[in-house]
Amino acid sequence: MRVFRTRRARGTAAGRLGIVLGALTAAVAAVAVVPGVASAHGAASHAAATAAVTHRPHFIQNTTVDDAAHLQSLGYTVLDVGPGESADLPAGMQGMEWTGGAICDSDGIMSWADFRALVDSNRNSSKVFGYFIFDEPDTHGCTNIASKLRDRADYIHCSGWRNSFWDSAKQHPKVDNAGNCLDASGNIIPRKTSQKAYLVDEYSHDYAAVAKSITHVDLFGLDPYPCNKDGSTTCDMSQVDDAAATAKQYYAESELAPVYQVFGGDGWKIPSATQLQNLLAEWDRVLPGAGADVVYSYRDNKNGGPEDTYPGLSHATNLEPILSAHNAAT
Repeated sequence: MRVFRTRRARGTAAGRLGIVLGALTAAVAAVAVVPGVASAHGAASHAAATAAVTHRPHFIQNTTVDDAAHLQSLGYTVLDVGPGESADLPAGMQGMEWTGGAICDSDGIMSWADFRALVDSNRNSSKVFGYFIFDEPDTHGCTNIASKLRDRADYIHCSGWRNSFWDSAKQHPKVDNAGNCLDASGNIIPRKTSQKAYLVDEYSHDYAAVAKSITHVDLFGLDPYPCNKDGSTTCDMSQVDDAAATAKQYYAESELAPVYQVFGGDGWKIPSATQLQNLLAEWDRVLPGAGADVVYSYRDNKNGGPEDTYPGLSHATNLEPILSAHNAAT
């Protein structure tokens, strides 16, 4: 069982379900009134409605392989796993393999040699969605973090061309400023994998310093956590709005992933059912074309001991139907 990583505490700072149930009720009524014709029409309408929903990846953090069956029943398709654990997930699920790194390099970042070996071993695996290459890098306080992120993203994307167009210094083919793999003549060559590089950054950090043009990551997670335990009975949705607006200056919307707050403790409170519904609706409003979405966190996250425990979704099962319905609709 992997050890859950910690997150630094920051000192500052069902409508869809009803619609779905209503539509199903109406369809059943139509079938009952006009057998045969209505039944065929209802089946066609249901097929069209089902085809119209293109589901984006639903990723949930702080999980183990043992959580897979339950979380898959809620509509999650990507799990937070350790290096090499994706192969143990059930059919229909993929792993986002954690390779270490938070704030600077203090949270056990995987060595460059070990990272390359992991990516090489997983290159042909359809079970690997991607790699969680860093959690909230502090580009102001940590030197060379952005270049390390870029090297890792480039290796994921281009190392399949081993020994064809090799950059011996970085151990992958040459890459242009847009993140494209290049051959010896400087022509763009296709990636040999769909596996992704994922990075999440803190609301108060400088998104410009980890822009797509700098890091080359495929998915950029936004984690403003607007539900605080400062006595407020509401969640500050302006944090969501500001984070999305800022991030869209540096990434395409399809490269962004909202991180839904489903935890409490210390400086935050786990949202109520109504607050979670409002939070999901606000993210849908500002990032309707998000490339994925993320829940933080499933299991409790301990940061410094029992007195500093962050309860997650596993201790708020009343929120599961809301998230499941949202997964089914997005």
